[in-house]
Amino acid sequence: MVSEPCISNIYVDGYQGLATSACCTETLETDTQWAFSSILTKVAGSHNMRFGGEKRIFLNNFFQPDNTSGSITFSPNITMQSVFSPDSLQGNGLASMLVGWGSGALVARPHVANKSGEAAFFFQDDWKVTSRLTLNLGLRYEWSTPYSERYNHNQLTCFTCPSGITVPALPESNFAGGEILGTTILTSPKLRHADPDYNNIAPRLGFAYRLDSKTVVRGGAGVYYGMNFATNWQYGGTGGIRAST
Repeated sequence: MVSEPCISNIYVDGYQGLATSACCTETLETDTQWAFSSILTKVAGSHNMRFGGEKRIFLNNFFQPDNTSGSITFSPNITMQSVFSPDSLQGNGLASMLVGWGSGALVARPHVANKSGEAAFFFQDDWKVTSRLTLNLGLRYEWSTPYSERYNHNQLTCFTCPSGITVPALPESNFAGGEILGTTILTSPKLRHADPDYNNIAPRLGFAYRLDSKTVVRGGAGVYYGMNFATNWQYGGTGGIRAST
């Protein structure tokens, strides 16, 4: 955790502000990873077969308030001739500061608590075809589960959700009235920033060939997948939130 003392952000309209970058002086982040794996080996004749799988669960907790000391703004409105009839040619932000009339705000953001996961299963057969040639044949299947907020604090705008507000029709016009659609909703465990990827099939092929008692030629190839950027990173993933199964 990083904690630094600081003064408030001070903004004076029309003048250079004081301490205008006092954001993020306290930061707390913890990361936890759970990993489970198991492998079973079976030997049958010239075949040495292995079956296995793994599951990784990522937990990320992050907290960083915008400004721990608040902010104060001095606008020209207070020193205008009339606050009820504001005139952009009147008032002065510095004069408002001298009379000590400003407005303050303290921005607080909730903690971020993400959860995501990676899982995979594999099969591999080391097949001793002859006394000189051994083939390595394998197949791996894996999928990535993009992160979600564990306490459903993420929010998004739903433009098709009912708002509960109905506007009556206006007489003498073509406005028929009706319900207004669009509201802010909170996510659920099934709403994520990206769709899970279920298409990661990764074959493996390798060989070892003994030319003589001192020389062995080896080779291999396979398909590999990197971790999805939308997995366990508080700023990762696309801007929208998608429903997952």
